[in-house]
Amino acid sequence: MPVMLQTTLLLICSNVFMTFAWYAHLKDMSGRPWFIAALVSWGVALAEYLLQVPANRIGYTTMNLGQLKILQEVIALSVFVPFAVLSMKQPLKLNYLWAAMCICAAVYFVFQDSPKSATEHAAAARPSRHAAPPADFAALNTATLRRVPESLAGVVLPDDRPAVVVFLKAACGCSEDFARMLAALAPQFASRASCLAVVEAQDGEAELFLESTGLTAPHVIQSDGSLAAAWGVTKAGCVALVRPDGSVEAVWPGISRQGFRDLATRLGDANLFPAESLAVLPGPATAGCPLLSASLAPSPGIAR
Repeated sequence: MPVMLQTTLLLICSNVFMTFAWYAHLKDMSGRPWFIAALVSWGVALAEYLLQVPANRIGYTTMNLGQLKILQEVIALSVFVPFAVLSMKQPLKLNYLWAAMCICAAVYFVFQDSPKSATEHAAAARPSRHAAPPADFAALNTATLRRVPESLAGVVLPDDRPAVVVFLKAACGCSEDFARMLAALAPQFASRASCLAVVEAQDGEAELFLESTGLTAPHVIQSDGSLAAAWGVTKAGCVALVRPDGSVEAVWPGISRQGFRDLATRLGDANLFPAESLAVLPGPATAGCPLLSASLAPSPGIAR
């Protein structure tokens, strides 16, 4: 199912709960104390957030923040008008139409791709790289709890900072490119997070990979793909953000400018990566060659 359609359907359902939470008590609980109505509304609003949060996470893989906000407002008005007329018995007024037309104009302008955003959503240019569909992000981040195995805890989390883990593969041209990108960006988020490259390599491959890429970031060599398999990662280029407590907060199915912008936001500084630094990354989410874990991956969770 396309990302836009998934996001829209989830936001419609979310807005139904939101509208009832905000306004239904005006009719159905007008004689009750306000704090009783607030508690009931809070319970209804919980369902709203259970739908709204995944909707925005899915949408953010292809839309920017402004587009998500305008989409939300359009849906909110589309849900509110029938609610006001059918449930609250309010007359349908002409100003609703003018408001709808203004919001439709906002939708038109906010979804007009600039040359930069059009480039970012173009297909991957190099045959050696592979487009990472937005649906992959949703699939990777609806999995069960994933944690760093005890055997790697000191390597992944050398201090009390979060950790950025990038999966690479030796003897893979796309991974060589990703390693160079990582080398360029790692110093910029060093104040916020540690960095670790997990390189899948067989005997003799690791040294050649490290030499050809000049990778200086901390790294661990795995020939069995155990960490990737445990986290449900099946392609090189996947990026994971690990919290200081060892749990995995998010996994991106490929490297992209938008993915690293999202990473920066999660690290607490939306401006962590200047535009010129992000220019070294591919625009669309781009993954590398399949990892060994593609044939080994169990249900994501704690690595054995």
